[in-house]
Amino acid sequence: MCCTLGTARHPGTFLFLPHLPGIVPLHDSRGTKGPSGPWDMGGMDMVGRWGLYVYPHPYGWVSGRSMPVSLPGRGVYLFEGVERAGSTTEEGVGVGRAGSTTEEGVGVGVGRAGSTTEEGVGVGVHRSLSLPHLHEGCTGIGVDRGQGCGFGRHPETAMALGNGRCWGWKRTWWILASCAWKVQGSTRAYGVGDQVPIYANKVGPFHNPSETYQYYDLPFCKPVEGIKHKWEDLGEVLEGDRMTTTPYDLKFREDQDFTEICTKTLEPNEAERFREAILEDYYFQMFYDDLPIWGFLGKVVPEQQGQIQTFKKFLFSHLHFELAYNRKNVIEINVSTDPLKTVDITQGSGQVVTFSYSAKWKETDVPYERRMEKYTKYSFLPKHLEIHWFSIINSCITVLLLTGFLSTILHRTLKRDFLKYTDTDPEVPDEDESGWKLIHADVFRAPPLANLFAALIGTGSQVFAMSLCIFTLALVGMFYPYNRGTLLTACVVLYSLTAGIAGYVSASLYRKLGGTNWANNILLTVCVFCGPLLVAFSYLNTVAIFYRSTAALPFGTIVIILVIWALITLPLTVVGGIAGKNMAKELDTPCRTSKYSRKIPQLPWYRSVIAQMTMAGFLPFSAIYIELYYIFASIWGHKVYTIYSIIFIVFVLLLIVTSFVTVALTYFQLAVEDWRWWWRSVLCGGSTGLFIFAYCFYFFNVKSDMTGLLQTSFFFGYMMLVSYAFFLMLGAVGFFSALLFVKRIYGAIKCE
Repeated sequence: MCCTLGTARHPGTFLFLPHLPGIVPLHDSRGTKGPSGPWDMGGMDMVGRWGLYVYPHPYGWVSGRSMPVSLPGRGVYLFEGVERAGSTTEEGVGVGRAGSTTEEGVGVGVGRAGSTTEEGVGVGVHRSLSLPHLHEGCTGIGVDRGQGCGFGRHPETAMALGNGRCWGWKRTWWILASCAWKVQGSTRAYGVGDQVPIYANKVGPFHNPSETYQYYDLPFCKPVEGIKHKWEDLGEVLEGDRMTTTPYDLKFREDQDFTEICTKTLEPNEAERFREAILEDYYFQMFYDDLPIWGFLGKVVPEQQGQIQTFKKFLFSHLHFELAYNRKNVIEINVSTDPLKTVDITQGSGQVVTFSYSAKWKETDVPYERRMEKYTKYSFLPKHLEIHWFSIINSCITVLLLTGFLSTILHRTLKRDFLKYTDTDPEVPDEDESGWKLIHADVFRAPPLANLFAALIGTGSQVFAMSLCIFTLALVGMFYPYNRGTLLTACVVLYSLTAGIAGYVSASLYRKLGGTNWANNILLTVCVFCGPLLVAFSYLNTVAIFYRSTAALPFGTIVIILVIWALITLPLTVVGGIAGKNMAKELDTPCRTSKYSRKIPQLPWYRSVIAQMTMAGFLPFSAIYIELYYIFASIWGHKVYTIYSIIFIVFVLLLIVTSFVTVALTYFQLAVEDWRWWWRSVLCGGSTGLFIFAYCFYFFNVKSDMTGLLQTSFFFGYMMLVSYAFFLMLGAVGFFSALLFVKRIYGAIKCE
């Protein structure tokens, strides 16, 4: 039998301890005795006593009642309770379902903090890793990581650890850790002198944001108790975060004038590593109470010696921390260096370096809920923000005017065509007819490579659905500044959960086009985007491993991603494909397709595929190119992008312009009796992705200072995938717009 006890890193966080089916708590597994930790049970034996309980909280008391309910093959655990922490009252009701290997939870909570009421609704799904125990007397430690996802300003990640002692005879038990859900409005409060850990994240060249290394790859002073790594969730690992403990001891509201960390004599290789780092403008990143701080390692000072200019390299050996607090909360932290406490390491080795730090606390009236606004205002000052809005409005007006003029011309042309083709005057012979009506028997002929065509449309529909979900999360405040890894985690999860859309759309369209090999279609749909992603990732991860960069994903993370793909993405694609195949009907067309195709007349060069793709991609790209710079500066730089309302407006404008331009070019193509519009609509709609990739070369060479194989590979490799995703999404938008348009115009005339 096995029993687990969970802990959480955030005060004010609910813990769900599921009663696992088939596991009976034993009296030998006890809760912790005595008030030794913040989540101590206060000397009360929790095991075997499910029901009402009360235990001390760091800032109050927590009371509640629990009830395990047995069902065939699974357990249901109900929890409800009231928590009082300081002056904050939080109420929550949660329902969780635990199977043999997975646990899902749904929670609704209302928090009251002062005069402000915040409400949060969230759905959490997590999978627990297993640790088999095959013999008696085994001790197991289960680790589970949960990502908070809810409505509010500052959702945060939460982590739960479980440990327990297991008894059994040649039996295997899965250790399930509980999911800790961060309720809106809760804060981390500290008392005077409380230990607040400061974590070092990474170091790297300032101009190469993807080229990052672990903090202790450079010979900094290490903690006396040794380096301890902080657990990170999937998104943090994907971002290259590798947080470790540091020797800095910054206790809450305790000033420190001068504290020496260590004194060391630099070896030749250590001095050379510091020199190279300073010459390449290395910076470090740390986190204190989840607040990010940055600083440079040293400085380069030019020195003129006659006609020769040399550069002296100085290492910063002292850091000064300026911290602000509001009551029991950390609000702000800044770090600076002392120019008088530097060490010249220009030549040779053997320099004696004394690393030290100081800290100064001050009180502020900024509330805890607004402490991240400092980083929001980092990129856009009021004057710059006003210019930004004017640029976007100017671009929108220009594009809308162009599309308005084009729509007017197209409307008048179609109106004249309808009057012409609906004229029943017998004096007008049929052989004098020309234009798009003559190809009514070919316009709905299935395109070549229908299997690949359907797979592209299905994957593009999936990317479109995923984009809408990401924008929804952004607009409700999920992606606040430096909420580490949340965006990447959302992309991975949403791509997996929307895989069923790709399978359904692809199989349904393939069946309507007369396809029969639906299994091959589903397999191709799975590989349309994942195939190029796998190839690009394999190359980029190999380069990162060669450089020993933190951008290289660990083997365990790769396994987790593969498991997500195998257990979620692939099954959902297959299920969606089966549903699409079974629910698909015949393609509803207003005209019958002839047995033999009509010959296409000779067309001028400007009606070729390349020329039309160029025209089709230019207008949508002109609607977004202003915003592209800010997005690129955020992803491939150190800017912060938080104006999601603007980017959503630009995204909607992009969809409208792409749809309209594709429809217009489709009409011009049909008007010259070219009925091969299927693939043309996809290529023209998705051509904006090619313009985005072309913009990457301009940004890399003109707007950035990125250098080196690692950074160049990561920039162009991942931007190629992003551009390809835009191609798929906008190609699907263009196709569905063109399909609707073609059905509409041919349904409005009489087709014999």
